[in-house]
Amino acid sequence: MLRILTYCFVSFLLLHQVCGQVGDGDTTKLDSTERALLSAFYDMSIEQLDSIKAGGVSSELEKVLNSLISTSTSQSLSARNDPAITTLITREEIRRSGARDLIDVLRLVPGFHFAQDEGGQVGLGIRGNWTNEGKVLLIIDGQEMNDIFTSKLYFGNHYPVDLIERIEVIRGPGSALYGGFAAFGVINITTRNAETFVGAEVGATRGAFEDEVFRRNQYGYFGTRWRKGAFNISVFTGQSQRSTGTSFGEYSFLDSAARSRGLGQFGSLRNNSDLNPAMVNIYLRLGKFSFRNISDFYEVRNTDFIDTLGNRPLIRATQSNYTEFKYDIHLLRRKIRITPRFNAIFQVPVYRPGVDSIYRSLLEESLTSRLRANLTVSYDITHRINLTVGAESFADNAIYIVNNPLLIQNDTLLTSANAALFGQIILKTRLVNFTGGLRYDINSIYGDAYSPRVGVTKTFNRLHFKLLGSAAFRAPTLGNFAQSLGDEGYDIVFDSLGLPIGLTNFDREIEAEQTIVAEAEIGYQFTDDLFGSINVFAATNFNPIVYDFRQDDRLVTEFGSDAGFFAYTNEEQSGTRGVELALRFKRRKLDIQANYSFYTVSGLSRIPTYSVRSFSYNPDARNEVETSQLLAFPHHRINLNGTWEFHKNWSLNLNGSYYSPRFGYDLNGLDPATGLPDAFLRRFRREFLVNTFFQFHTVKKPRIEIGIGAYDLLDQRFKYLQPYFGLDAPLPGPGREWILKASIDLNFRGRHSPCNP
Repeated sequence: MLRILTYCFVSFLLLHQVCGQVGDGDTTKLDSTERALLSAFYDMSIEQLDSIKAGGVSSELEKVLNSLISTSTSQSLSARNDPAITTLITREEIRRSGARDLIDVLRLVPGFHFAQDEGGQVGLGIRGNWTNEGKVLLIIDGQEMNDIFTSKLYFGNHYPVDLIERIEVIRGPGSALYGGFAAFGVINITTRNAETFVGAEVGATRGAFEDEVFRRNQYGYFGTRWRKGAFNISVFTGQSQRSTGTSFGEYSFLDSAARSRGLGQFGSLRNNSDLNPAMVNIYLRLGKFSFRNISDFYEVRNTDFIDTLGNRPLIRATQSNYTEFKYDIHLLRRKIRITPRFNAIFQVPVYRPGVDSIYRSLLEESLTSRLRANLTVSYDITHRINLTVGAESFADNAIYIVNNPLLIQNDTLLTSANAALFGQIILKTRLVNFTGGLRYDINSIYGDAYSPRVGVTKTFNRLHFKLLGSAAFRAPTLGNFAQSLGDEGYDIVFDSLGLPIGLTNFDREIEAEQTIVAEAEIGYQFTDDLFGSINVFAATNFNPIVYDFRQDDRLVTEFGSDAGFFAYTNEEQSGTRGVELALRFKRRKLDIQANYSFYTVSGLSRIPTYSVRSFSYNPDARNEVETSQLLAFPHHRINLNGTWEFHKNWSLNLNGSYYSPRFGYDLNGLDPATGLPDAFLRRFRREFLVNTFFQFHTVKKPRIEIGIGAYDLLDQRFKYLQPYFGLDAPLPGPGREWILKASIDLNFRGRHSPCNP
């Protein structure tokens, strides 16, 4: 009886505090944490409610520590009891920092690092592991954004950062819930929506490198809500450049006139490194039914290829469409929630008219689709026990065209099917909170894969701890299978004169990559305003899927010393170990966050293509020169992010990152004897990225925000290195960029307040 009275009393205080702030129905006075608490307090356990002190949360810091997180379990748990190593990033933090794109936001997360992929693309690595090929999952409003054919993510002026409401980041496995794209991390983004904001907003960003405007982004949002429904739409478009620096480009092997001058040349990326996005996000809810559609167009200029005039003529764009139909069923006074869901993803290559046919022929085209059905049932057996079970099935299809003259294609249509069962239980006891889960997948390409997880967490006043163990997997995609190479190898095709003309009949074979991760975290709230945490991790990969340059004696004999091709194969084992520390000081007008991350591979098995080795076209001739570090990833990272609201209308943000020395391959130019890149292993110096942003914002409606700042204030021109053996020179970053941002926010006041529906 006493516990029931406590529950009712704390619930009343919570509602009184939040609704009292709203007053006349002005929902903009609620921050994201308060909205989450208000919408989910009926589902909170007594322990969660007990953590909210009488009269409301006692400090700004405790609002963060008591934020509800749902990404790792799909259930609302406080951040300190969530069974994962998580980072929460709010809309306010993003806006006050003046972030240009998602790279600026995620770069400040411990253990996150960006590196160069093929085609001048930039991808993500986590805790020393190159994860861009299907080992980290990006979710936007419930839609999985990874490229279905390659499983990759493409960063750089791509996603609408100014429309983000909150980001929940899991720095660790998520396969038990999300499947084969979440072996090392999950990035779950919620954008501005009618469920939390009824109104309209427009905004724009302009960025200038030196004396030219090189970034032009703009967005708009409209959302409304009625008694049994909601609707919102957002639009984001932009144009930008990756860099104004200089980079090496290769001549097309189909352009004999250019090839007569050598393999390629150095040239400026100014107006030669386009990053042009366009995204439309539509949401509709009618009662228990909801519909979501995201159309994503992303155009990138390939910096790998160049013509004799110094232009980069190869431009590729991808049009992706993500559609979801969902229906929520609630039974037994909302104790049972049944959610059937259907998703359809279509991704097609798009070409700008007038692209040089010589360079366009270099592209490998893939038209890909995924149709998925999911049924999830969640049952709150008691306020201390939750059981979630579900089933999922999806089918992938791809039309794949190879445009490499060395490879002779056997077929163009690829298909695969996948079925999965998953379950999870959450037990909250007086001693500890326990989370256990298991997912089983069976796939027509790679067979089956298991993903068990166990988590033990508990909060004791100011102290909390987490002990976590997970087995995850990285699922091979149709693209991995199409470019895989098994033990049987390949056949060489000869013409009527006995001359070799290409390769065919590849032995396509690829297995799922298995990962085991152990993690532990301890956090302590030293004062009402200061909190610190430390976590350690150990990750081991079995059968890691690696995209590597393949060369053997047959190729050299028949095609020459530089002959070879890239293919996916399974290696034996790899892994990393490390530690991450975080401190946060937060008061009403001052918010300072600092974190440190370290990884090592010393004493662990290392994959040759990721290892720090001397440069040679012959894989057997590369000698390992550093045994504790991997290509492109620094041993040590330090991030600092501070915001000072020195006036009710003004704020100043200063953030930055320190990178310890990194290893990567660089170019001296071309070898005059062979015409091939004269490449070498290089140790890059330590770097400091410093950014600042000064913002004015109104308090009364309409809310107007105007900010100006500088990114890479010290003009370090940070270089994105390739984290694997490749022939791409370091990709220079943008250098110092002056930023101007402006937006106007129109909130529709009145009956839509959650306290006055």
